[in-house]
Amino acid sequence: MAQLPGIMAFLIQKKVTPRIPSWLWPAFIVDLVAAYMFTKPCFYRKPLICLVLGLAIPFFTSITNRPLVAAGKLVAKYSYGLYLSHLFCIWFAFQKLGSLPMSLEIPIFFTSAVLLPIILYHTIEDPCLKFGNRISDLKPRLGV
Repeated sequence: MAQLPGIMAFLIQKKVTPRIPSWLWPAFIVDLVAAYMFTKPCFYRKPLICLVLGLAIPFFTSITNRPLVAAGKLVAKYSYGLYLSHLFCIWFAFQKLGSLPMSLEIPIFFTSAVLLPIILYHTIEDPCLKFGNRISDLKPRLGV
């Protein structure tokens, strides 16, 4: 289900012209969250909201503000590591170190939630991506 918005955006992106200003994107997301929260629960509520999200993405123009684009690229670069490590960071800061005062647990959580994905990216993800690219570059030469 989580892939539906991305699949829908990919399928229709070449068929539409983005006309909605990018600065309206946050308001659109807030509206979708409100629609989810304030509609009666039913079996099609989640898929419908995901479908609306996926169909809407290509209609929004791209962000052109350079600092926002740079921040977005940085977040995207480390997002998979954050996705994989955030539960560990929560456990470590609030369970393992649970005897510490909350004024220490919160900074420990945020510090680990930032540093661990960076470490994971540079020690595992990036080297593996580079290795995979080298292997895929060899395939045509090997006749595979």
